[in-house]
Amino acid sequence: MSALSSYISYTVNAEKSNHIECAFAVAEVPVSWNSTGGTISVTLADGTAVSNGQYVPVGTTLIVKAVPNTDYSLKTFTVTGTAVGSDGTCTVGTEPVVITAEFEYTGEVTPGPEGPPGPEGPQGPAGGSGSISGEFTVAITVTGNGTLQVTANGKEISNGDVVKAGTTLVITAEPAEGEQLAALTVNGVAFTSGSKYEVYANTDIVADFGGEAGYPYYLDASGNQVFIGFAYDVNDNGKWDEGEYIAPEGVDVLFTPNHKTFDDVPGHWSEGNIDFVSDREILIGITDVLFDPNGKVTRGMFATVVGRLYERSFGIQITDEVHDFDDCNYDAFYGKYVDWAAENGIVAGYGNGKFGPDDLITREQMATMLYRFAAMMDVLPQQSDATLSFADSTHISDWAKDGVAYCQSEGLMQGIGANVFAPQNTATRGEMAAVIRSFIKAVLD
Repeated sequence: MSALSSYISYTVNAEKSNHIECAFAVAEVPVSWNSTGGTISVTLADGTAVSNGQYVPVGTTLIVKAVPNTDYSLKTFTVTGTAVGSDGTCTVGTEPVVITAEFEYTGEVTPGPEGPPGPEGPQGPAGGSGSISGEFTVAITVTGNGTLQVTANGKEISNGDVVKAGTTLVITAEPAEGEQLAALTVNGVAFTSGSKYEVYANTDIVADFGGEAGYPYYLDASGNQVFIGFAYDVNDNGKWDEGEYIAPEGVDVLFTPNHKTFDDVPGHWSEGNIDFVSDREILIGITDVLFDPNGKVTRGMFATVVGRLYERSFGIQITDEVHDFDDCNYDAFYGKYVDWAAENGIVAGYGNGKFGPDDLITREQMATMLYRFAAMMDVLPQQSDATLSFADSTHISDWAKDGVAYCQSEGLMQGIGANVFAPQNTATRGEMAAVIRSFIKAVLD
């Protein structure tokens, strides 16, 4: 079969076997780095800065630099396992770029205590290398409205104080009422408020309570950012007030911008809703640059979005080891979420062990899932006399009428025009974004 360009139609030749194949080449790879005792900077050839984790095109020339902190020197400096050249340049290949700099402490060192005799004579700890001693300055910087408390052995440390090497600092950042902690760093590395830090060099602590705080998130057990789905600035004051997000118990909530951009979203009627769900990573694009707002939604996709929304605030647990449906691939992206939704009465399937994960979801099915989701969360209105007022109410299935009435009364779903609900119409990704955003607001309002 001859080569085809993307989006080109092809007429099947009934007399031959028709095989369609495609191959993709890597276009962009991430650039990441991590270091202690110094800083790493990465720029493009024209001087444009590259941020940690940013994707860059294959073939790009990078200029990388490693700058040691005071009393440190650069020991090794590699890019994806290869030593960096004297000019600091490297060319991006098809593998992710990992930059590693090892900085060695070269400040004042005194001998450690003498250890027991060994084969070569007396040795101190760590082969007689000694221990770090000396005194170091603690610099404290605060921007915005909040307090940064630094203590050592219960004594408060102020900006410019000098402490001995090995001193353990307890660093706690507390935003003012109605504000949030945008960033907390120690020597340029992100730090969790309330944690401890041992001083072995001049230490720069920065707490930022101002600027663009972005969206609430927390770090999971692997250190990955998890953006909170149930988060809505209900009073529209530009701040994250108490009760405007629901985080898992015991996590430290942080804030950071996370805006996504898609080539096919600007000007779409659901643009604001798509920004809302994608910035919180409840619903992501089909590629890095395409959201597909008019694309259809399957039943498995909607169960996944509902489950992911709940998971990011409460976690999900599946206690029944027996699957409810025999037509689901439980290794697929939707697998655990369909299991969870079935266990919690959010989905019931068609009967006879069938769920239809790849079936396009109808508007009445989506309304019913939301209604059952609200019931499971115990956020249904205590008293509701909502009645269906759509011109086509008689076409709504009996099992779906409570769900449609709930969505209508709470403003989650409206008609498609001329007071028509169109219960059997399939839903689009743009519509799903609008419904999920409205549901989050209804829960938090």
